[in-house]
Amino acid sequence: MQFINAAMLLGLLAVAIPVIIHLLNRKNLHKVLWGAMRFLLDSVRRRRRRVLLEDMLLLACRCLIPALAALAFARPFIQPESRIPWVVVLPATLLAIAGFGISFALWHHPRWRRGLLAASAALFALVLASVLFERQLNLKRFGRGAHKDVVIVVDGSSSMAMVTEGLSNFERACAEAQKYIDEAPRGTAFSIVLGGPVPQVLNPVPISDKRVLRETLAQLKPVHGTLQIMGALTASAVTLASGNNAVKQIVVIGDGQTVGWNLGAPERWKTIQRIFAQLPTTPQVVWRTLPLPTSIRNVAVTDVALTRAIVGTDREVGIRVTVSNTGTEAVTPDAVSVKADGAVLSSQSIRQLEPGASHTLLFHHKFAKPGASLVEAAVAAQDDLPADDVFHRVVQVVGALKVLVVDGGASGDFFAKSSTFVALALRPELARLRGGPAAAEAEFLLDPLVEPAMATAARTSFAGFGVVVLADVPKLPDAAAKALAEHVASGGGLLVLPGASAAPAFYNAWALDGKPVMPLPLGRWRSEDSATAGDPIAPEGFTHDALRALRTGSDLGGVRPLQHWTLDEGLAGAPYVAGRLVSGAPFLAVRPFERGTAAMSAFPFDATISDLPARRSFVQLMHELAYHLARPVAADLNLLPSEGATLLLAPASAVGVADVSANGLVGRYYKRQGLRGESIRRIDAKVDFNWGTGSPMKGIPRDRFSVIWTGTLVPPVSGQYEFSLDFDDRASLALDGRRPSGAIALEAGRRYPLRITLEEDYQHAYIHFFWSRDGAPKEIVPPEALYPVMSEGGEGSGEIVEILDPNGERFHGEIFGAPDGTSLRISRSLTPGLYKVAVPGILAQRLAGVTAADGMLVFSVAAGSEESTLEALSPAQTEFLLKYISISTATREEDVLSALRGQAFGKEIWRILAFAAFAFLVAEVALTRWISIQRRMGEERDVDFTNAGQAGTASFRDSLAKIRGLQDD
Repeated sequence: MQFINAAMLLGLLAVAIPVIIHLLNRKNLHKVLWGAMRFLLDSVRRRRRRVLLEDMLLLACRCLIPALAALAFARPFIQPESRIPWVVVLPATLLAIAGFGISFALWHHPRWRRGLLAASAALFALVLASVLFERQLNLKRFGRGAHKDVVIVVDGSSSMAMVTEGLSNFERACAEAQKYIDEAPRGTAFSIVLGGPVPQVLNPVPISDKRVLRETLAQLKPVHGTLQIMGALTASAVTLASGNNAVKQIVVIGDGQTVGWNLGAPERWKTIQRIFAQLPTTPQVVWRTLPLPTSIRNVAVTDVALTRAIVGTDREVGIRVTVSNTGTEAVTPDAVSVKADGAVLSSQSIRQLEPGASHTLLFHHKFAKPGASLVEAAVAAQDDLPADDVFHRVVQVVGALKVLVVDGGASGDFFAKSSTFVALALRPELARLRGGPAAAEAEFLLDPLVEPAMATAARTSFAGFGVVVLADVPKLPDAAAKALAEHVASGGGLLVLPGASAAPAFYNAWALDGKPVMPLPLGRWRSEDSATAGDPIAPEGFTHDALRALRTGSDLGGVRPLQHWTLDEGLAGAPYVAGRLVSGAPFLAVRPFERGTAAMSAFPFDATISDLPARRSFVQLMHELAYHLARPVAADLNLLPSEGATLLLAPASAVGVADVSANGLVGRYYKRQGLRGESIRRIDAKVDFNWGTGSPMKGIPRDRFSVIWTGTLVPPVSGQYEFSLDFDDRASLALDGRRPSGAIALEAGRRYPLRITLEEDYQHAYIHFFWSRDGAPKEIVPPEALYPVMSEGGEGSGEIVEILDPNGERFHGEIFGAPDGTSLRISRSLTPGLYKVAVPGILAQRLAGVTAADGMLVFSVAAGSEESTLEALSPAQTEFLLKYISISTATREEDVLSALRGQAFGKEIWRILAFAAFAFLVAEVALTRWISIQRRMGEERDVDFTNAGQAGTASFRDSLAKIRGLQDD
């Protein structure tokens, strides 16, 4: 507890006035000799304790009245982060004052008087020490008289955009921040951070230039989403570390919501505590809470989801739109609409939503073109938070999904093979099989390729196939098995349909880097003589995502496999079982494998084992499995707010090196040596140039230029390779990050990063890139082995692209190649909204599957709907924060200014003290009157000697009558 007018505490000296009056009245007593005094003294002795208690109460009241008045004039205030509670300090002060007064009522009891006086003095000294301790602590925290570095965090979350009384809290926050900068003491340096899902540091070093700070504040705009306070505090600490002043402060201006404070994560708050401890002085956090609305009318589109993981142009897809009432009032939205491919699909009405209720609407749409398509769902409700009325989702529409069906069946009958039924289920369009004209023009999502197992055994790469199906394949050679496992690990899908000839030794030992590829081990083959033969499939157990759509309404419950493998699930394999037979035996298992997914069935899908291929739901089963296994093929173009991100655009499993239409290397031609100056980029099919004394291209000088070629080298076959350059004047070669020397072993199909540089001085210029395979004569490296995207993904290895953020500002990112595919690296913070990326021409063909119709790459950053909860921090939650950071809650802008000036602030309690002083004044008057009545001091009683009625006994009346008779005579 501290005081605004500490000088008024001198009024506590008035406590001595009642004591002095009491002592003077005691000395003015005079002894009066009275004959009946002996009887009066006996009465006083009996009432002595009562009189002493009355004197003690009177002195306590009379001392507390001026004390409370003096304390009220001193204007005490309560600090929210006070180490010593005011409910201890204030009562202790009043108790010490009351004890001081009572001690003088015990004048005739010296021992008690001295003890109570000493106790009161000690208690008052403790109170004084606690007040001085708090004051010194405040000086240390707020740094009075010292220059400071201050970070102002302006809350830019969605709720700050709510307009009340013609002004939003965000506008109020900016205005207050401007006032703090203008009225702060000289020598205060400020930095501004825009808080949101990801903090934006607008000036990384605290500055004192108020003009620059004003311009920065004028450009602030709400970023929407939720204020993540931990990120804002971390960014503030980094900024404060760059300042030169010793005292550090952080001012957070927001609406005081609990959302974003992560109060259930003590470990993360310990991290913040450790970060603050690294600064020269621990920063004091001042949290300025603006008025939080008591109610909110808000309806939000909280989710937009598609009914299929893989979307193509072949059929309609369902679009589920979830609308939720996240406010405190019931709302009836006008309508919910969905826009896709630039056109409004339809509009649907919706019932009234109570607070906390949600409703999901289903729309249908058939996408016209492959590539990225923007789906926009909007609700018309005229609510208080229009920012969450619209939800964006970027959908990658796949043109064709290649499925490799490996036929390992020994039967020569075409319609007896599992591979035949699988391929027909994936492409059931009979018109295409018959070669009709409609089939020639039709576009289909799934594109199966049936290949014999012998051809697959020779494969060293499965790039370009979203899903690989092993139908009745006994086993694979080691090289092919390793290549397929790497393909699945990079994001591909695998479905194994083991037949009776499958080799359990191969499948159970099939692994990559010690991790098994198969979801479950193969047990033994059960024939129709087995006890469980003929047990049907149990669709009611389809709870896995891959089969959930078939749980009801399918005819798979009548399928009875006559033969099947037992799958050993054990204790650890149960979570991977996607479907079972009625007996409980696993029928289908699905398991993630690195970035991809592997699945297996207990029996092959042919007509000899079961009638599954004849079932109506078989086609749907194969499609659901293919879509689920191929999910990594489609890029996820929807992100959450983050401090930078790496977005996988084209997974290697879907678009391998062999599928890149352009071969060669990316050549960057610089006008100056040392790879400096302006440059021109192009794709060179091979490095085999002889420019003589001329220029390499228009815009590049013929002398003193430099060139760098980057890309990937893919050997067609494994073997020993030697590389060499023939050049003029200087050149260098780096393969897989090092300079090749002599013969080196390369693997077929593997991507090796390649980098070649050339510097030309004067006159002739030429360069030739050779290789020699297994001792053969050297030759120019052919274009078929060169690809223009590097694969190591290091900084600066890719193409620099321009990105447009939701506010129309431009920044740069990098598209690069990596073993898992082509990715976009963004180093800047991503706030909610739509982003557009300009794709360079050399990558347009490669990224055609994720670009929109205008050639731009679009991705979305979503915002949450938590901002409308309107729940303020409770005192208990504030106590939790005080365990880790020094935080003060400021409810007025004057409190923040006091903190900037090095003064403490808090809630004033002078009104309580003034009311208490008045109450004690009334109590003193009542107590005095009551004591006066009880003692009956100074009263005179009139004695009436007349006989107003019949009185006395009969004998007395007779005697009186005789006396009167004698008088008459």
